[in-house]
Amino acid sequence: MAKATPRGPRGLLIDIKDMFLVGVWVGTVMFVGAWLLTALACLALFPKTGAVLTTLFVVFMVIPIGKTTPAWGKQLVAASTVACAKFYSLRVIMDDGATLKPEKSYIFGYEPHSALPVVQPLVFSGYSRVAPKALKGVPMLATSMVFWTPLVRHMWWWLGARPVSRQSMSSLLASGQGCSLVPGGVRELEYMKPGSEVAFLRQRHGFVKLAIQHGTPLVPVVAIGQTNAYAIKRIGPPVLPKSLMDSLSRTIGFAPVYLSGHWGTPFPKKTRITVAVGRPIDVPHDDSPSREVVQKFLDAFITSMQDLYDRHKADAGYPNSELRIV
Repeated sequence: MAKATPRGPRGLLIDIKDMFLVGVWVGTVMFVGAWLLTALACLALFPKTGAVLTTLFVVFMVIPIGKTTPAWGKQLVAASTVACAKFYSLRVIMDDGATLKPEKSYIFGYEPHSALPVVQPLVFSGYSRVAPKALKGVPMLATSMVFWTPLVRHMWWWLGARPVSRQSMSSLLASGQGCSLVPGGVRELEYMKPGSEVAFLRQRHGFVKLAIQHGTPLVPVVAIGQTNAYAIKRIGPPVLPKSLMDSLSRTIGFAPVYLSGHWGTPFPKKTRITVAVGRPIDVPHDDSPSREVVQKFLDAFITSMQDLYDRHKADAGYPNSELRIV
């Protein structure tokens, strides 16, 4: 049983600390965005100040991350992982009959992306206290733009995230590590609607092809309730055309949106999240799989993902929600 938070000044300090640990990830992203906008504005209005801010921004973009995580970084990531799992009342449940072997590698297809896949690190990070052993420490793949973003790049690296690419994924699979990724990615933000989750999967053949080329089983993973953590404010029509925003999203690796948490802050909305892990889908080992074979196993993954969501949504507390796969 979890200990109750003490009352009085000590309890207030604990609450403030937990709020910081829960909001620090998105808060850092917002801080970096404000930093960049301020630097650009100052270049026009106060050139010397703007030059300093811009130089610092570039410096923090290229500071080497390093092979080891500093002690304070480990403490931050570990404490934040625990605080976030508690905040979301996070549960990780294995589907009936799903057995994962810690010594075996898998490709975990995690959905949905939502505004941000905030629970993915809480499940796959080596600091997780809620995930089974087979999921802990599995490398997470994220858009390469994350690793060009000052401050954020270090924090995500410490979590265990790595840049997503065909080469990096192949390298991980060849070494027997497996990986976790969000196949739908930022494209899902274009289809988000209140009261439902969305997964952009029907055109995502690449991760299935790589799975077959390495003979690595696919495992569907669905986070039920995650979409409620943040709302998004789209940047687009009528201010800017949708075609321009679509092109920009593909170029920079993420959709230009504003994330809105509690009262519009970086602090997420209180929501209960359950992560359901499905049965592994075994695939053949074929260096050059045909389109028909890739499509067959993509269809199997989609069917399994939809079934996983539908069977667990009521127990997760969202009986009327739906997962739309586009």
